[in-house]
Amino acid sequence: MEIKNFQEFIIALCNYWVDHGCIWSQPYDANMGAGTFHPHTFLKGVGPEPWRSVYVQPCRRPVDGRYGKSPYRFQHYYQLQVLLKPSPSNIVDIFLKSLEHVGVNLKNNDIGLLEDDWKGPTLGAWGLGWEIRANGQEVTQFTYFQQLGGLDIDVVCGEITYGLERLFMYSKGYHNALDMPFNDHFTYGDIFYQNEYEFSHFNFNEADTGELFRHFEKCEEKVAQLCEKDLVLPAYDYVLQASHAFNLLDARGAISVTERQRYIGRVRDCAKKCAVQYRAAREKLGFPMLNRLDTDARKPIYRNGIIYNVTENKETNHYKNISDFANKEKINVLFELGVEEMPPSFQLNAKAELEQKIHEFVNLEKLNWIEIKDNIKDLPKAIHGGYKVEISSRRISIQYNNIPKEEESKVLEIWGPVERIAKSADGSLSPAGMGFCKKNNIEPSSVTFKTKSDGTFIYAQKHLSGRDFPSLLSEKFKEWCYELKASLKMKWLPAEVSPQFIRPVRWIVALVEDKVIPFEMFGLNTGRKTCGQRILHSEETVISYAKDYENILKNIFVTSSVNERRIHISEKANELAQKVHGKLQNDESLLQKCVGLFENPSVFIAEFDKKYLRLPKPLISSVLREHMNYFSVETTDGKELLPYYIGAANYKCNNEKEMIEGTKTVVIGRLEDGAFYYDTDLKTPISEFRNRLSNQLFQAGMGSLLDKTERLKKIVALIAHELPQKLDISIVEKAAELCKADLKSGCVQEFPDEMQGVMGGILAREQNVLNNQEKSNIAARAIEQHYMPVGAQSPLPSSQEAVILSLADKIDSLCMMICHGAEVKGNKDPFGMRRLALSVARLLGIKGEDNSISVSLERVVDICLSVISENNNVTKENKLKIHSFILDRMKAALDGEFDPRSVEALSVQLIQEPLYKVRIFANEIAKALSQSGQGSLMEALIPYKRAKNLTQGWNSAEVNISLFKTQEEITLYEKLTGLEVRIQSHIKNADYKQVLISLASLTEPMAIFFANVMVNDPDEKLKKNRLCLLMKICSLYEDVADFSLIQVQ
Repeated sequence: MEIKNFQEFIIALCNYWVDHGCIWSQPYDANMGAGTFHPHTFLKGVGPEPWRSVYVQPCRRPVDGRYGKSPYRFQHYYQLQVLLKPSPSNIVDIFLKSLEHVGVNLKNNDIGLLEDDWKGPTLGAWGLGWEIRANGQEVTQFTYFQQLGGLDIDVVCGEITYGLERLFMYSKGYHNALDMPFNDHFTYGDIFYQNEYEFSHFNFNEADTGELFRHFEKCEEKVAQLCEKDLVLPAYDYVLQASHAFNLLDARGAISVTERQRYIGRVRDCAKKCAVQYRAAREKLGFPMLNRLDTDARKPIYRNGIIYNVTENKETNHYKNISDFANKEKINVLFELGVEEMPPSFQLNAKAELEQKIHEFVNLEKLNWIEIKDNIKDLPKAIHGGYKVEISSRRISIQYNNIPKEEESKVLEIWGPVERIAKSADGSLSPAGMGFCKKNNIEPSSVTFKTKSDGTFIYAQKHLSGRDFPSLLSEKFKEWCYELKASLKMKWLPAEVSPQFIRPVRWIVALVEDKVIPFEMFGLNTGRKTCGQRILHSEETVISYAKDYENILKNIFVTSSVNERRIHISEKANELAQKVHGKLQNDESLLQKCVGLFENPSVFIAEFDKKYLRLPKPLISSVLREHMNYFSVETTDGKELLPYYIGAANYKCNNEKEMIEGTKTVVIGRLEDGAFYYDTDLKTPISEFRNRLSNQLFQAGMGSLLDKTERLKKIVALIAHELPQKLDISIVEKAAELCKADLKSGCVQEFPDEMQGVMGGILAREQNVLNNQEKSNIAARAIEQHYMPVGAQSPLPSSQEAVILSLADKIDSLCMMICHGAEVKGNKDPFGMRRLALSVARLLGIKGEDNSISVSLERVVDICLSVISENNNVTKENKLKIHSFILDRMKAALDGEFDPRSVEALSVQLIQEPLYKVRIFANEIAKALSQSGQGSLMEALIPYKRAKNLTQGWNSAEVNISLFKTQEEITLYEKLTGLEVRIQSHIKNADYKQVLISLASLTEPMAIFFANVMVNDPDEKLKKNRLCLLMKICSLYEDVADFSLIQVQ
């Protein structure tokens, strides 16, 4: 039946799921932000009882209101919700067939499953799964629940949430949901445009915040009261009301960032009470629906609710032992783990992890095997064997080619107790000797006694036959896969059946030559059947021989090689960009993501309307990259974007033109959304955005972001006064005042990583914030660049004003955090303090980069602490912590550039002096340390070290020249006093080469002094005076650098 309108579309989907055994539930009569809130998902998902339902739920998300101007974003919309509990083994295939059921030709369109670690914080719920995209448009969310109401799930549920408007638009080619036919007589807009306009106005402007706050409190009270009376379902109604009240308050901007988390926590606590109580109530009833449906999630379900048992593994050609291959010297072994679509980030790490594990195994076993980088057929014949690890979205494979059948036999030498203990007086084995035999499983007749250098001992040899590699490698494959690390793993089967993994495992191939290696893992038995690209070849395919693996995959539309997929995407994308006289925007992380997403990538180019190029470059790039996984195309000089994008599809569609047109519809919709935010922001004074910062917390206990900007105004002015060049301080103050304002703009809230700073700069420039366009442009650039540098290798800001503002922003954050007790522990750095400290060091010139400023770290920290001193725990101890923390990053930044001894000797100078001077000095010390012989620094340090050792524990005092008794004392003193002034002059002029030459000139008079003068003279006055002279010399050295840290041979 052809589906002509939205109403028929909804009915068809519901009928499809009813045919698969679902109850057709009705919409719940309460406002809710998503279909997951419906009791037939949230509450029915709790506990062990099976359940299947489908329903359409009207949803309200007030913050998404667009006054009816957006083509597909509405504050009121429909979701079709499916819950399958337990989730059957073929749930993804069932879902995809539902798309075909409503007219979506899967092979004509690019259908993709993209990682989605879903969280429902107000429900205390989370799960793993995907967002399902059709030609780049998210049409469905698919989740395996792991928790509901804060409870670990008893039985894993599969939740499928269809975005009905978007899916119908996509399937029927509509560009605006308001134009869709609802039935044969009315459009979606006829029914809902006025609703969208009026409720958008109400949500953003008219909703009574005082009344909403009071209603929220009342709902919270009612949940507690009703739960106490075991009325969990009425209590849950109040949870829904509290959630909607919170959503309206959020849309009104009445809840700060910090308060927002607190309110979410309060709703979550209410939801958890209901979940716990609901499960207890069902348990009290004896879980009455427990046996209504099969609860084995390894079984699939079929249409009309008919349940079939899993097809039994009828494989008979099993590997038994190595004698199966008596006529072969070498064998090929294959393992493939078939998994539902895995995240690209996991794939990258898993491949490296498996390669490392095999490498360690090969070394431990002393095997002459090599890692095969390219085609496994290219293995040199002379090599004893090779291995290859590949990974893609749906499979992990390890291939072993041309390896021996078994390990080499080994002779194990076993030594036991000495002869006098192991042998009795009559020559037979003593109890200790017999114990040695029993422990090592050795016949007493096979032992002997053997002499070593330290005596005669009981001794035996044990001949160990080598294990067969198919069995050994099977054990290793299972062990290694179970050990693979992931930030989040999920369960889909009971813990006693299968351990957790990144996504459900659906098949396992284990072959040696043409035989299946039988074992069980992840609740499945091994076999020889694999699956192809999910859309183009979803049927099972038999692998007859291990060596045929890669060819078979190519025939079922899978490119197994990570490197091959990467090269294909990169080369084709660059070629297409060149055809439109542009170049691909460099985006290594996106390329790596595409390599992991697509098993059979097909690269295409498409054009969008030039009118959107008026939008900021980062906004367009963000829309394409973050929302679509598409690459931007730049002009060849990289300054501007061209109106094109390049994407990779999961496969080459039968109707590529139709697919590309579909992507254009989605891109235009996304760009329209961006234009809505951008144009709305441009109409809002930046000062108004700044005022809204008062309700956005910087960090707990550290005031608001508005407070931070007030501090920054003071800090930038004080830093600017320290610089030799004169700056217009009013410009940098205005930039500091406004630098965080755009965090309250729509553009930044929608595109935070790309538009923060950028939008602020645009607003400052467009609104001429200093009533002087030239000055406003300088302030705008400082705002745009004050987050720089964003990485260890990324550039510094391009103007001094921007550098000062960036430095002030980062030093303020560091000082505030450290003064309030924030710490970095091991790998835990939740506030990014290491990155901030490295940025501070770079802005101060630790890397000698252009645009860094010549102010010492000590001075900058003093300025900051003077500004934040009130109520912020500014102490001497915290000041030293700040110095030490940033100093560590400075030393790390210099690692490999200078002799580490020179860096360590200048630790104090790194804090107290401008870093450009310290770099010059470090270089001079490093050069001086590389030299030896007469006149060298190393030679000069020998008498210094002697003086340092002699004066340990003595307090410094003035040298009394009247107590000099020898010419050597007088000569050394005169040399010293002459050098003190000269060295200070050299330091002031940053002439550090002359500083070191001057120090070296003390070598000879000090050597003569030590040769002819008794320092520890019996006369206590002479002794003390001579020690004071040596201490004065040590002070001269140490005022230059801490040479005590440099070891002298």
